[in-house]
Amino acid sequence: MACGIGTQSIGLAQLGYKVTASDISPKEIECARKNAKRRDLKIVFSVADMRAAFSHHQQTFDVVIACDNAVHHLLSDVEILRALEQFHLCTAAGGCCVVSVRDYAAMDLTGTQVKTYGLHQEGGNRCFLFQVWDIEGSIYELSMYVIDDKGNAGCAARVMRTKYYAITIDNLAELMTAAGFQDVHRLDGRFFQLVLVGVKE
Repeated sequence: MACGIGTQSIGLAQLGYKVTASDISPKEIECARKNAKRRDLKIVFSVADMRAAFSHHQQTFDVVIACDNAVHHLLSDVEILRALEQFHLCTAAGGCCVVSVRDYAAMDLTGTQVKTYGLHQEGGNRCFLFQVWDIEGSIYELSMYVIDDKGNAGCAARVMRTKYYAITIDNLAELMTAAGFQDVHRLDGRFFQLVLVGVKE
């Protein structure tokens, strides 16, 4: 779910797993298809809203995955529960759901914050990445800035904006349980983000 450009989908396919992947963005799916094709991987990609996942896929899977803080794009408990209920319908009996998230309870969520993501250099070109978080309560707007410096007098700047709901891990775990998952628990230190896992009995 919310596969984006295919980061996890491609890695899993390279390990030999049969992968079906969807995302709400047609552009992301187009990019994911190209990335998979370059690696000669067969992945079923499609455009779908995670809040209508089962209605779209109409089948169950051994594991349902939503990584990279994807569910936090939904801006209320009601919307997140709706998506998790769809995840539950998509999960086969005995299977599980894996969701990776930011641990907002451990973060300072006040004011405007700048988060730098380093400098990428290739040849004579430099690319500098940073985010600005404008936080209002439990909702924040994230602006990702990309500064391209090709070594001449000027730079090219791009910005991409989105909103997130800073729901806590405990609250999200409660919603996973409400959606029907059993034994919902967190795993720390296994991925670059904290992971929540729930089982469908």
